[in-house]
Amino acid sequence: PPSEQVPSPLTVSRSSSGEELVSFTEDGAVPLARYAHAACEHDGAIWIFGGIVGSPGGGAARCSSSVHRGTPRKERHENDQPGVTLEWKHVTPQGKPPAARYGHSFTCVRDVLVTVAGRALTEVESDVDEITVTVRVANDVHLLCGIEGGGRTGALRWERLSSKLRSIPTPRAFHSAVVVGDALLVMGG
Repeated sequence: PPSEQVPSPLTVSRSSSGEELVSFTEDGAVPLARYAHAACEHDGAIWIFGGIVGSPGGGAARCSSSVHRGTPRKERHENDQPGVTLEWKHVTPQGKPPAARYGHSFTCVRDVLVTVAGRALTEVESDVDEITVTVRVANDVHLLCGIEGGGRTGALRWERLSSKLRSIPTPRAFHSAVVVGDALLVMGG
């Protein structure tokens, strides 16, 4: 498995005296490096779902169905410099998770996180000499419920919404999704 961690970004905050560089550290179950994943914010926490874990330059990359929550904590770092520590937790919701995927969207609508479509891993076959992976462009919609209080107060659970919709989205990947009022607008892909 890949051992790379997500590179730590820097945060810039604005103060009355101008812009100030703030140090950024991570703690807890820091997610492995990934790309083509999706992230959103709810109640001050960052939620990440799926993507391709590993190096984009080759090596042991794999499709993911993992969910991670990062909760920022303001504190003083080295030399009394203002900083933020992102406390990561790998969460395991109840229910059947969406297939491992990348190129999907992951958007917060009220107190529910919604993932739409993407390229989903549907089958892995292995032989002595080779591994065959089947990926399809998906059109499913899944809800991650129970995120109130950072997922601590309720039981996190996946629900598949696709079968309950009047019209199922067309298959798509690498699209965008945005909340407009109470509606989720999915564009492109």
